[in-house]
Amino acid sequence: MSVTGFELVSLHEAKLHAFIDGDDQNALLQKLVTHSSEIVEEYLGRKLVTRGAITEHHTFWKSWTTLYVREWPLITVTEVAEDIGREYATALVVDTDYMVKLPGGKIIRLSGSSPTTWQTGFEAVRVIYTAGYADTAAVPTPIKDVVNKHFALTYREIERKQQGMTGMSDDLGNFSRIGAAKLTADMKDQLAECRAFESSWTHE
Repeated sequence: MSVTGFELVSLHEAKLHAFIDGDDQNALLQKLVTHSSEIVEEYLGRKLVTRGAITEHHTFWKSWTTLYVREWPLITVTEVAEDIGREYATALVVDTDYMVKLPGGKIIRLSGSSPTTWQTGFEAVRVIYTAGYADTAAVPTPIKDVVNKHFALTYREIERKQQGMTGMSDDLGNFSRIGAAKLTADMKDQLAECRAFESSWTHE
């Protein structure tokens, strides 16, 4: 059972991690898997499981030889075209007009065998490509681990009826910090190497 089809872990994986038995809560648990997957994707700044063809427009105001697509790992580039008038009638030729570096998502503009610069102007370059991991099973283990941890944290909050609380006090005034179900510093550290390098993206 899947809510979106793009979850980063399976329901079975999440339940194993959180030591949850039985199937009576599966509908709720699947929603939590989807939620945790979306939280991790939002932090990483990209869609991790491939959604099919992506069309992007890039703007260069200065002379740049390199373009970075916004989603990765890059699977394949279907078309690259540049046109100051944004008609994109003629596609560039791979390995003649540009070369692709997999899986990081770098496309280098070429003139024959030498680097040259991309067309400047608003949205003068269009790229059509596919990116992401093939399916849930292909998502790297470090990312899956963070999703599972966030799932378990969220589930325990709901189980305690403390969803979203950061702390609570008893009748004697003792305060216990329990933390809201969000990515912890340790989780973010674990995701550090997987995060999109926004500074490398094409700047408008």
